[in-house]
Amino acid sequence: MIVRSLFQVVEMHVVRLWKWYVMLSSAFLLLIVMVSYLLVYPPNDFPTNKLIEIPEGTSLTTTARILRTHHIISSSLAFRIFVELLPGKHTVISGVYTFTKPLTSLHVAWNITHAITGVPMLKITFPEGTPSKQMGELLAQQLVSFDENEFVTLSKPYEGYLFPDTYFFLPHTTPKDVADTLRTNFAKHTNWKQGLVLTDDEEYSTIILASLLEAEGKTLIDRRIIAGILLARLTLNMPLQVDATFGYALGRVGYVPTRADIESDSPYNSYRKHGLPPTPINNPGEESLLAARTPTKTNYLYYLTGSDGQMHYASTFAQHIANQKKYFK
Repeated sequence: MIVRSLFQVVEMHVVRLWKWYVMLSSAFLLLIVMVSYLLVYPPNDFPTNKLIEIPEGTSLTTTARILRTHHIISSSLAFRIFVELLPGKHTVISGVYTFTKPLTSLHVAWNITHAITGVPMLKITFPEGTPSKQMGELLAQQLVSFDENEFVTLSKPYEGYLFPDTYFFLPHTTPKDVADTLRTNFAKHTNWKQGLVLTDDEEYSTIILASLLEAEGKTLIDRRIIAGILLARLTLNMPLQVDATFGYALGRVGYVPTRADIESDSPYNSYRKHGLPPTPINNPGEESLLAARTPTKTNYLYYLTGSDGQMHYASTFAQHIANQKKYFK
């Protein structure tokens, strides 16, 4: 009797434990299925090739909400957990993202925390001597919703320090990011300083002169000769008479000044105002910067570009007039 009672008690506990085991196993299995689903299966309506923006400063919670709203992930909670479990920094990186195929939440979390945007970079080349205004126009033509006016406002004070080069930008790059990138690139190019430490005023004067050389000469040899001429004019307190300064003031590349321009009181009127213009008139390349630091000293005081495309120099005004008659056709 006693043995039978003990057996019943044991059987009852076994049955109870078995029920708990089945329940826990089922719950664990369900959890595994759910996690596996989140890891392996993206949402059925996952949007491919759609641009999804994560604004700067967006929190992890808000990022998860954005992704869930756009059907990129199935679970905001799972996405946040994956971000926390991934190696490295557990922060999302702002930007514009796109996905060419459906991805799991874990894969999306990896992309968002490692700035794998999936958005192709746009190649933009700024020719040497491009002013900030024309840079803005070029950027507005190629970048999505790019605010040209904001770029000009931000970059105008740094005219001359926006290094002309080939860059790769994301389609939604902001005006501030572009301006910062160009300025940072300028700071990396220091060979033109010839190893010298320049004061801020010396550097700025060099950049202004280099911008004039960029507009006036085509080769390093010519730019060095022109640099020597312009510096000689400054020493003699002669006006520089550089036509390109008028174009910069009017925002027009290749502008030919009129008599009214030459008689104007503009600070960029290099026919009436003595000394360098108040700012650079474009963003010179490293060769023009080098020419400004290494001018060629000659007896010339005048120069012109003839109809033949060549530079012609003169020591006297009479020779300069003769060159005009000879080489302008």
